[in-house]
Amino acid sequence: MPTICRFDEISVKMNKEGGVQHKRPHVHAYYKETSASFDIETGEVLASEDFPNEQRKAVADWISQERAELIREWETLIAGGEWFTINKPNK
Repeated sequence: MPTICRFDEISVKMNKEGGVQHKRPHVHAYYKETSASFDIETGEVLASEDFPNEQRKAVADWISQERAELIREWETLIAGGEWFTINKPNK
């Protein structure tokens, strides 16, 4: 699963579906030894392995800034398109 963005020691990745579509568009975020899945449309945490609150907020804020692009890219990947990268968040 390639990294689509890195910031503040956080790596954000998106899976190509491989023929099985997930119910909700989402990204996976990794920080040190922790990870979480975030809904792209809401920024809500779908699953977490002790992902720290400060990093949760950073990822949710980044998703909010990049939501339209993330949804477009999710749809591209679902349709068999290529990987992409997104710029670091504006601070």
